Amino acid sequence: RPNPSLFEKEEERVLYETALRQDPVVREKVEKEQFEDALRELLVLREPIDNFFDNVFVMVEDEKLRANRLSLLSFIRNIFRTYGDFSLIVVEVGGS
Repeated sequence: RPNPSLFEKEEERVLYETALRQDPVVREKVEKEQFEDALRELLVLREPIDNFFDNVFVMVEDEKLRANRLSLLSFIRNIFRTYGDFSLIVVEVGGS
């Protein structure tokens, strides 16, 4: 998990705090097989994620800061993976 004391931007803190609140909620919904509710809970992260990427440069030169930001993104990814591995979704374009 990321180290909150290394956050420099408000968007980092907001994303982390929102993720901390949503993580157990999403896990509970998935465990109860309430998948639509779990997806709705994941959507709570949309605005903080958008704000993070709009205002925070992840790949900064400062290694500690960069590693912490990558750790935050890894934490977010793991919450989404509780619901499912979205990388396995295949969208076919064209063809008949």
